[in-house]
Amino acid sequence: MRLLLLTLIELALCSHAFCADSAIRFLEDRVKKDPGDFTAQNMLASRYLDLFRSTGEDEWLAKARRASETSVNAVPAEVNTAGLVALGRVQLASHEFTLARDTAKRLLEIGPTKAAGFAILGDAFLELGDYREAADAYQEVARLDEGGIDSETRLARLAIVRGNLDAARGHFTAALAQTRELSPPSPQLVAWCSVQLGQLYFSRGDWERAEKQYKIALEAMPDYYAALDHLAELRAAQEQAPEAIRLYEKVIARVSRPEFCQALGDLYAFTGKIEQAKPWHERALATYLKSAEKDGRYFHHLAGFYCDSTENPTEALRWARKDLQIRNSVFVHDALAWALYRNGECGEAAAEIKKALSEGTKDAHLFFHAGMIFSANGDLARGKDFLERAAAVNPHYNSFHEHR
Repeated sequence: MRLLLLTLIELALCSHAFCADSAIRFLEDRVKKDPGDFTAQNMLASRYLDLFRSTGEDEWLAKARRASETSVNAVPAEVNTAGLVALGRVQLASHEFTLARDTAKRLLEIGPTKAAGFAILGDAFLELGDYREAADAYQEVARLDEGGIDSETRLARLAIVRGNLDAARGHFTAALAQTRELSPPSPQLVAWCSVQLGQLYFSRGDWERAEKQYKIALEAMPDYYAALDHLAELRAAQEQAPEAIRLYEKVIARVSRPEFCQALGDLYAFTGKIEQAKPWHERALATYLKSAEKDGRYFHHLAGFYCDSTENPTEALRWARKDLQIRNSVFVHDALAWALYRNGECGEAAAEIKKALSEGTKDAHLFFHAGMIFSANGDLARGKDFLERAAAVNPHYNSFHEHR
């Protein structure tokens, strides 16, 4: 047992790709011989989740689920909180927000002072639209984490929902600064935080600062798919279509996720090349629908796809309503409002857009939707006001952007 622990510690501390591969092979060999080795299963789940975040490949999420479920089924939760943490994170990544909330509550029954339990609980509440509860959970994370990376990034996401964009920038900046002090270094965290901060700048029309952050991410992790995706979006907005296409093709070659295929199709359509857009949209749709048979991760994307990429308002509304069944965030209400508007149901759309605006979120595309919906309901002054707000938040909001 002592030899096993020493080996696991040695592998965990190794930051090189070769050692990471060796660690996974070692752990996979352990659980193959003994599936009930919950310590090895938990470490595997954590590494699989890291690979899912850094590569975007769904196979790692599926493996993380198997490892975490095997772990919690093998050993009671009271002595296996790490297994519950891994399972909660898998549930969040799979958009099983109600299950993640319940897993977090179970975690906190066992360990009321564990930051991981509050983090999962807050993340679940954020997606479920329970923002007060999310704020309370995140404050506990901040207290237990002492203002660390976990709390800063979560407080940033909450600030975005509440329209406190400067506060969000401050939290992401603080998190990014802390990633540089980690020992051993974590290029993945540096890259992820940089992309989040860059996306915030992009959403405010500050393309120069957005590009700077995306390049910082790529310096930390060359070919990081999320940074390449965001840089492609920026190049498309800057009307540098050939470079944007090259970047999207590079991303898709590495990670064949449907949202990237949709984005490339949208770019071709945006530049008037409808025939070239068609195969990419068809490829995106086929993958969206296949994934939707298993979980709800792409319900939101399908609503946007049928609204704006391939006009099918009836299908857009169907998927927007399905998305609302699994979460209740302001962005879900925005998508439902837009789908209702596209279906000509302007009265219901107005009711939904008011829900989307209820937290004070300052998002240019949300404001654009509100402007169009209120105008369609005859409230031209209010419609004009929201269109002006959209331009104030992001002067480039009418340029190319992805449906996120």
